[in-house]
Amino acid sequence: MTKRWRMWGIFFAVLCLAEPAAAGTTLVLQNGKSIDVDGQVIFDGRAFTLPGGQRFNRDAVTEIDVGALHTPGASTWSYDRERYEKLFAKGRAMAARHPNRDGVILEDLGVFRLEADGNNSYRYRFSGLVVKDDAKHWGQVEWGFDTTRQRLEGPYGVVIHPDGSFAIAGDADRKTISPYHGAQFFDRYEVTTLTIPDVRVGDIVEYWYTSEEFRPPDPDFFFPSYLFQSPEPVLRSRIEIRIPPGKQLYYETKNMPAEQAQPAIRRDADGGQTYVWEMDDVPPFDAERAMPAYPEVVASMRATVLPNWNKIFDRLSEFYRTRMIATDAVKAATAAAIGDATPVEDKIARIYQYVQRKIRYISIKTDVATDFTGHPAEVTLANGYGDCTDKAILLATMLGVVGVEAHPIILQTFGGRRDQYAIPNVGGDHAIDAVFLNGRRFFLDGTAETYKYPAFRFDDYGRPYVDALGRTVGFIDRPPPGADSVRQEFSLTFDDRGAIRGARVSEVTGGLEAMTRQELEGVDPKERKTSLQQQLLGYGANARLVDYKDENVNEMSKPLHMTVAFTADRVAKPVGDLWLIDLPGLPSRNNAIDLDARKTDMLSPLNIGAHAVYRVTLPAGWRIADLPAPLKIDNRWMYFDGRYEKTADGFVLRYDIVDRAAEVMPADYPAVRANVIEVETFFGRRAFAREATR
Repeated sequence: MTKRWRMWGIFFAVLCLAEPAAAGTTLVLQNGKSIDVDGQVIFDGRAFTLPGGQRFNRDAVTEIDVGALHTPGASTWSYDRERYEKLFAKGRAMAARHPNRDGVILEDLGVFRLEADGNNSYRYRFSGLVVKDDAKHWGQVEWGFDTTRQRLEGPYGVVIHPDGSFAIAGDADRKTISPYHGAQFFDRYEVTTLTIPDVRVGDIVEYWYTSEEFRPPDPDFFFPSYLFQSPEPVLRSRIEIRIPPGKQLYYETKNMPAEQAQPAIRRDADGGQTYVWEMDDVPPFDAERAMPAYPEVVASMRATVLPNWNKIFDRLSEFYRTRMIATDAVKAATAAAIGDATPVEDKIARIYQYVQRKIRYISIKTDVATDFTGHPAEVTLANGYGDCTDKAILLATMLGVVGVEAHPIILQTFGGRRDQYAIPNVGGDHAIDAVFLNGRRFFLDGTAETYKYPAFRFDDYGRPYVDALGRTVGFIDRPPPGADSVRQEFSLTFDDRGAIRGARVSEVTGGLEAMTRQELEGVDPKERKTSLQQQLLGYGANARLVDYKDENVNEMSKPLHMTVAFTADRVAKPVGDLWLIDLPGLPSRNNAIDLDARKTDMLSPLNIGAHAVYRVTLPAGWRIADLPAPLKIDNRWMYFDGRYEKTADGFVLRYDIVDRAAEVMPADYPAVRANVIEVETFFGRRAFAREATR
């Protein structure tokens, strides 16, 4: 609990109790200086004595924040009427200032502590006022940890009702599960959940826990981070980071006022240092569609004790080299994979396909080292399965057998921070390979099953990576705009009732081809028919699948080719003496441009190209009355060329779209939005026909 008392009055009554002040105490002196203390503060009626022996006379202290970051066990919690009355009052006042929010975060308090041997801990306490039903989820707490090198105390929790009554979560409300034990995940990761009982609108919910890491991969692999902002307003957010003597903290803050971005720093009695960041009355943050990762756009900080990347490069390189051994078994598997291929790029393509399709993706962790670097190539080969790191090591080793240099790399995929590696850390959520050939560097991802060389997963495009063997940090190259594309040709024949018989022929390239092929491989014909019938529902009244054919699904060396035959009623509708023609399958609305303006970048994982031709045959005696005007846009954000053309028996629509901007800055958004609206308007216009007899 946090108890803050002004000097005089209740302050002395409490401090004169027999027990010393709790760990995590902050003293505020007359001169305005704050002293954060980790340990017991003894008050003898005349002076405060700190753990290191330093004393402050009573008159020199104006305020004390006792246990600001203390996380008691459930049995040590007690109801403090004055504290909670103040929290209720402050929370309701903040809720009134932000009436559209589900709750108010009253206290968001954390402490990271690094010990000299690398063991570290994190203590956290949360307090929130439930304003609307959706904030009741605060009563459901969960924390995940690796049982091989972490231990968890708690979480503990309590709910306080406005009338002063409360309910404490007991041991029966806490459960620990292993969520990832299944066909594709075998590790020692567990999740402890706590259900705080009887949470109602108007209540205060509190919970707290302590997480300890006792087997870090390296004593200096300590990477604390913190968010000060959320979709709900925050009354007080505070983080402490304590490091031992001989260490220095290197940190980065984002989206914080200048005066709050700099931490308060004090030297502890043992020679270590404590860094404190605090923000009060933090406004809520409104998320935007297709925005960057949360830590990039809200008030946040992160830190490391590493001055540069050298230690990470050294440690990971050592692990990679000891695992990238081309044993006889690996050499034999490589020879079998390449077969009679002679050109080096053909060999690369076959090895790439082998690792994708012969080595099943299963996450299996057995020791600390595998968290970062996976298993030896020979082990993964013998097992026939492995996770992303295992596959990256095997692929690099097999490529080395044919004389191609390749490095396993770690990266942060789409949805994570673009600036993940702005400071040294071993974060990331994926591993692939950087390949070096004839002065070129390119990337391959062996975790999927259907990517043709040199295509790779689109959530890797443009993402930050760490190449320990190459001792570099960089960004993965994006394929050129339009490399991932869809090409479709529609043949539509109308009858004199406005119904159509149609065919759609589709081809996809790049990552889109791989994803489509993966979806189609092994699919049951009945399921495929059902899926296609669902797609056709938007094509017109009573749309029905007549037939379909998927070619080269299991032949990766050949292009994937899909044909669908269908019928639909009332695709052309009478409007006075005209027929309005609704072409099926035109691009749908882009919901990412709903906002008039943006505060954050608008992101897209890939630059898709879409190319289509509609060949429309009208009934005998019908003639085109009007066709929409053409539209062409060619700038750094988009290429679009759409045009209708009359033919002897109907008309043709051709369009080409290439998205050139994977990242749109707020300043550019209005222009991009205007372009998209132009394109949507083009597709919203209709062709009109007239019967000769009308």
